[in-house]
Amino acid sequence: MNKTLLLAAVICVLTAGIHIIMGSREIVTPFLDSDLAQVPKLTLYAVWYMVSAVLILTAATLFYISFKKEQGGRELLFFIGILYTAFGLVFLIICFTHFDEKLFLELPQWILLLPIGGLTLWEAYTWQKAIRLSE
Repeated sequence: MNKTLLLAAVICVLTAGIHIIMGSREIVTPFLDSDLAQVPKLTLYAVWYMVSAVLILTAATLFYISFKKEQGGRELLFFIGILYTAFGLVFLIICFTHFDEKLFLELPQWILLLPIGGLTLWEAYTWQKAIRLSE
């Protein structure tokens, strides 16, 4: 069992839960009640659940890989790590470019996304290093 990947998976499940439960209540419901036109509103609503699917599926993948190293797992870890790091950086860039210190806590997604990305990239890197050392 890989404890680092298991931790990343647990953080990912926590993130998915927060996204689906709290986000639905605090973001989606008010958004759907807004006066925005139906097509953009429903498009963004679909994107919300696409993000939910990514969070759940990547959490499941990290759980699986944490218990069983398989061929191609390293590449998948690099992809997931880069994906979550990019997601976290998007929130940080938005906070920095809007010049409001409060945004760092009002948009706290980066606090969970970056550790998932970092832990996953670390394991992908060490997996690659371990394979090179064994050759």
